[in-house]
Amino acid sequence: MVKRIRIGNNPAVGDSGIFISKPGRDIDDTSTNYLLDSRFRTLMLHANGQVSMTSTGAITGKTIWYAEVNFPDLGYRPVFFGNIKYDSANSANIPVNSSGVPISLCGTYGQVGSGGQIFTESGVWLVNNTTLRARAVMNVGGSGGSMTLTWMVFKNRFGE
Repeated sequence: MVKRIRIGNNPAVGDSGIFISKPGRDIDDTSTNYLLDSRFRTLMLHANGQVSMTSTGAITGKTIWYAEVNFPDLGYRPVFFGNIKYDSANSANIPVNSSGVPISLCGTYGQVGSGGQIFTESGVWLVNNTTLRARAVMNVGGSGGSMTLTWMVFKNRFGE
């Protein structure tokens, strides 16, 4: 049986940290990269939060939610993550698709509720170095449901 996890000093690399080898590889085998190597920085959080989205019926027969979030400027376009969730009739606040399967995408298309509500468009995007915007459109006008945007901005540069 291979040793796969080492926490602390790793003589094979001459450094300390948390190390997990790839399946079937011993932790002392340095001929390939580790599955996890805490010596390397991955995503570094810059700012995050959660906001309620504002609802409007700007398009006849549809409900539109939107949100805009500002965060401190890093001087470049950062990597980000945004998740829109439909809070009404979903006590766990888990975004789900038409089969009730949890999802965590920035854009979804699926039925959410017994009234035949369908999200026809949704997304989260980076407007500039300091602003995220989110929008969700449902095919039912005047929906009383609520939407929440959960967002994270990382110190990593987009495209690197």
